Amino acid sequence: MRHALTENGWQKPDADRCILPDGEAQTANVALKMAAAGIAPDAVWASPAQRAMQTAEIVARQLCPNVEIEIVRPLYGDDEYQVTDLIEICPDTINSLLIVGHNPLVSRLVSRLSGSDGFGWFATSEVVWLEFDTESWANIAKAPITGRIKISPLRN
Repeated sequence: MRHALTENGWQKPDADRCILPDGEAQTANVALKMAAAGIAPDAVWASPAQRAMQTAEIVARQLCPNVEIEIVRPLYGDDEYQVTDLIEICPDTINSLLIVGHNPLVSRLVSRLSGSDGFGWFATSEVVWLEFDTESWANIAKAPITGRIKISPLRN
């Protein structure tokens, strides 16, 4: 998931930018759509940037209120290979993982994991949910995809 719509970056450091009220509303709407699709993550990772943490909090509050959000520093970077390596060592006791980050990382990570550029550039608050046919995160990069859902705040 890409973080929600944020304030401009002219008056504060990039990592401190907060989401706007429209971004909060769009994220809450996306979370409702995710719930309607039966999406309930067992774990939530967020970039340490304020806007990503705020986005993760909105989604987690609606989908998985008992899950603690884990701050994952590489999600504030642009290396999808490093993030894939972290996903591959995720404990197999976790069945589903929500990652909240930034473009271009989010777009490239989804392209890498899905084997397709068909998802394109992510709008703010947009999410792609991928289901893989595997029992282990270690095999995620090679596992066949059995389901995919793209949820956008810009469409009903």
